[in-house]
Amino acid sequence: MNKIIGPLILSFFCLKTPIVLAQPTPPPYTGGLGYALPLLRTVPPVTLGMPSDIASAYAYFDLAMRLSPTGSTYKFLDSLHYGDTLKFLADYYYRVGNYNPVLFASWQGASYKALKPYPYKTGPGGAASELLNHIAQVFPDTDRTWMLVRTPIIAHIHVYDTVMYNDPDRVYPDWGVVRASIIDEIKGQFIPGCPIDIYKSGKGNAKPTSIDIPMSFADSVGLGTGTIASKCIQFNYSLEWSRRPRRQGRDYADDNFDYPLFDSTNGSWIKPGRDYIVFLSFLGLDADSVKQYFTIWPVLGFGWSAGMYQITSISGSPVVSDPNDDFGIGASSGLSPTEWKTRLRAKIYKITNP
Repeated sequence: MNKIIGPLILSFFCLKTPIVLAQPTPPPYTGGLGYALPLLRTVPPVTLGMPSDIASAYAYFDLAMRLSPTGSTYKFLDSLHYGDTLKFLADYYYRVGNYNPVLFASWQGASYKALKPYPYKTGPGGAASELLNHIAQVFPDTDRTWMLVRTPIIAHIHVYDTVMYNDPDRVYPDWGVVRASIIDEIKGQFIPGCPIDIYKSGKGNAKPTSIDIPMSFADSVGLGTGTIASKCIQFNYSLEWSRRPRRQGRDYADDNFDYPLFDSTNGSWIKPGRDYIVFLSFLGLDADSVKQYFTIWPVLGFGWSAGMYQITSISGSPVVSDPNDDFGIGASSGLSPTEWKTRLRAKIYKITNP
């Protein structure tokens, strides 16, 4: 890393959508899943036991955001061609996000409310969007690197519970909260677990509840530890969201009810008792002087499954439903989950070993 600190000191990497919102307070969240996390009070968020390369990346890029004004940072990022420096940034974006996506997202959304005086000349969240958009434009693989780098959590899951609810006053009225066990963690070593009673129900509808995550969460709850919390994940989605890729015509946000998330039987896309491979992201909801609030949604705008790949059956054998071969891994005719994940990991290996 030290060999290229000169150019890298003008750049930074983080999640495209901050957990903490520095923008005006959004409308009240009426979904079925909410998390609360204390605001960061010190930056960079280097923690005990963090791998040395991850800690060094935090230190270097924290310094970059302190020294480089927004215009200079963006100009530098936009000047990068498809070469070693941009590949290096994609590599370490992936590595830091993979190690602890919650901590990474929390830092990149560092709040004026908690950090006084605010230490950065370039806001990490803005630099994140600039970098990720540039990766999408420059890497010659139709957003595949962008998808793998920007996604905080990639996992093979088994769904054991869903709660569906309807809110007729919303643009997207039909929603589902999904609770699943993790079969195979592909990306995201530390993730939000499944607190008891994550949602409340009444009159057949799920109601939002915020669940506190202690600050020690990032160090104490991790995948692979064998604990129930670390092997469980929850997220929510709307059945009216479009599966249309963002580069197919209009932006996906404008495709209301176009290719919605209903399956071939007109049922909900996610069903209890079935397996999926999901690509999940954090969405910032709000922040006060003490906590930041977020939910977990699938990553939209890539491929034709809205970040939630169904595992179906062909002649009695499980296959990943990926008819358009979204990642270019030869999956259009149907690959077993093991083979699909092996080929996806080969794509990831090329990112982390440029």
